[in-house]
Amino acid sequence: MDRQKYTEFFDEDFFIKHKITALPEKTHFHIHSQLEIIFTLCDTMKLRLENKSCSIPANCFVLINNSDFHHLYMERAGICDRFVLYFSPRYISSFYSVNTNLLECFYYRDFDNPYVLPVKDEELDTCLTLLNSIEHYHAQNPSSVYGCELYEKSQFCQLLLLINRTYREYHHIKDHDFENYSLFYELTRYIHQNYMTEIRTDQMARQFAVNRTQLYKIFNEISGVTPNEYIINYRISQAKNLLLQNYSVEEACNMCGYNNLSHFSRIFKQKVGMSPKKYQLNSQQSTL
Repeated sequence: MDRQKYTEFFDEDFFIKHKITALPEKTHFHIHSQLEIIFTLCDTMKLRLENKSCSIPANCFVLINNSDFHHLYMERAGICDRFVLYFSPRYISSFYSVNTNLLECFYYRDFDNPYVLPVKDEELDTCLTLLNSIEHYHAQNPSSVYGCELYEKSQFCQLLLLINRTYREYHHIKDHDFENYSLFYELTRYIHQNYMTEIRTDQMARQFAVNRTQLYKIFNEISGVTPNEYIINYRISQAKNLLLQNYSVEEACNMCGYNNLSHFSRIFKQKVGMSPKKYQLNSQQSTL
């Protein structure tokens, strides 16, 4: 498959819209700088990822994180009816707690298909009420409608609570399964905040009070890769974003924690299958 991919960037920390179209709006693989939720009201859509495809029934959430290259398309002729939401993790940072991680459904993926989440019939009305209400408050002018930003954010957090509760039930996640994930989330959040600087696994282990063996076990069990592999994968995904924004290869190298251009180019080619410059040129040509 030709891996021509695009990155979308949004000015807002949060966006929601109920869309009804004859076709999905994106006809190519793409990636977002933010997290995405789609709630389907039709059964004509299909999700294609880099290594798999899956059908999306009606009344399902589609959960896409900021590392998922994906493409939504129509499985057959019909109407594409869905709610689309984008948000930055910082938008809900004030609602984070040690015991409740509202981003769990985007990053805890120890399953064959963590992307498509069916909604139970008894939860459907609640979902639609929340989605319609969030969209209503998002469209309001904060200067003329008192408290609309807080209504929007608080109801969105209610929606995320519902999604995560459903996600846990659907995938049979128990509290003891989540103990290591809570630490894993803290570790990956640290990587996401510091990937542009040197990150050493021994220092990270000391900072989070785990030994090296525990650190590697947590990453392998939850993400399927070592801590170093996770760091490399995240840096390369960010480098892709920068190249698609027309930063130079040298700038992407320096901004993603690499201080040696030849080493960066070699790692990039190993992961992506082409050099950073070729990746950038291919993406530019595909937009012409």
